[in-house]
Amino acid sequence: KKGIYTTVEDFQRDILFEVYQGEDQKASRNKLIGNFTLYGIQIARKGVPKVEVTFTIDEDGILEVTAKDVNTGADCAIKIENY
Repeated sequence: KKGIYTTVEDFQRDILFEVYQGEDQKASRNKLIGNFTLYGIQIARKGVPKVEVTFTIDEDGILEVTAKDVNTGADCAIKIENY
């Protein structure tokens, strides 16, 4: 599954991604299973940077979450096992 996300504050330099497991619409009622920070994003007003986030689960049940800034090419990823 892929999605495009953006910043919530003007001139952010990085974005913290928190990955939750669960079905509740409110994150705090789900289980935090990992987090990572994407550095090197486009520095601009909130809502301008575009970051593509991809969630992939392989046949062994390992979840990989990648984030890539569409404009700068900055990227990072996390692999989560035993969630």
